[in-house]
Amino acid sequence: MIRTNNIDKKKKRINQLDKMKNNDSYDDELTNYTSESDDEMVSSNDKRTSSDGERASSDGEGGSKSEKQIQIYFTSNIKNGKYKIENTTYTIPVSFKRIDLSRMVKKLLDIKENISFDFLINQKIIRSSIEDFLKENNILSEQVLEIEYTIPIRKRESTHIDKISEWISKMITIENTLHCSSFEDLKIYMSMQVVGML
Repeated sequence: MIRTNNIDKKKKRINQLDKMKNNDSYDDELTNYTSESDDEMVSSNDKRTSSDGERASSDGEGGSKSEKQIQIYFTSNIKNGKYKIENTTYTIPVSFKRIDLSRMVKKLLDIKENISFDFLINQKIIRSSIEDFLKENNILSEQVLEIEYTIPIRKRESTHIDKISEWISKMITIENTLHCSSFEDLKIYMSMQVVGML
């Protein structure tokens, strides 16, 4: 009875992912990722390995049969609850890059906004395909990988002082004011509160 429920949950999750895959045109790149429940993952490594082999051989839509795949699960330290993914194991191609992982996370979170994510394995940012990253860092692809996703730090917005292109020759502070002179004889007076020094 419990085994049947696990199989039903697994089929339901695969169907959900297939529906998501068919909804958008760019999902051709997100070929054939499937999921397993954590209970099933913990219960038997041998069963999981053999079922993955059967799934890879029976899965003929869109992907190459010889393409190597790896099992992953996502974690995150993002405080906002809308960016949390349930603790599930996914099987993806090792050719996935940051953009593919970002699209996958957006699909799983059902996010429509224009946002991308950075991904880390063992506290190192993924800047290439997962396969290349694993080779460079001597990580075995047989283990289930923990991939942490974060929202990238955005570029700081420029302030008025950043837009001054002249070279500053001298700076003096008098009371709460910053006085600057440039090599081109330009005099600038700014409140230090505006500059952000107080």
